[in-house]
Amino acid sequence: MGTIHLRQGDTVYVYSSHSYWDKEAKQHKTDRKLIGKLDPVTGEVVPTRKYVRKQASASDAPAEQANSVRAEGSTKTLISRITELEEANASLRNENTQLRKALRAYQDAVQKASASLASVDKEAR
Repeated sequence: MGTIHLRQGDTVYVYSSHSYWDKEAKQHKTDRKLIGKLDPVTGEVVPTRKYVRKQASASDAPAEQANSVRAEGSTKTLISRITELEEANASLRNENTQLRKALRAYQDAVQKASASLASVDKEAR
């Protein structure tokens, strides 16, 4: 049992996913149930009404507990992780630029060397 996040436009839907083996069809199958939408500001899952009703009736829990389905991690940890990844991305872009410059310098050196070898070869003939 796991959760899957699927994006449609600007909305991220959260599904509960369960995989199993179908003996008759002799293949793996997956059951997905919509849990709700992911709130982009708080990072919490806002459950759908149908999911809340099923959870409340299945567990005989108060509706307040069914409404408190949360996404993994807090907003602060998600923001800090995004910041880390953006910094790593900027660092890799800088490194990529430097490597491209070095590659161009090597390619120019190879062209000059091959041109000089060609001229020496012509003189030797």
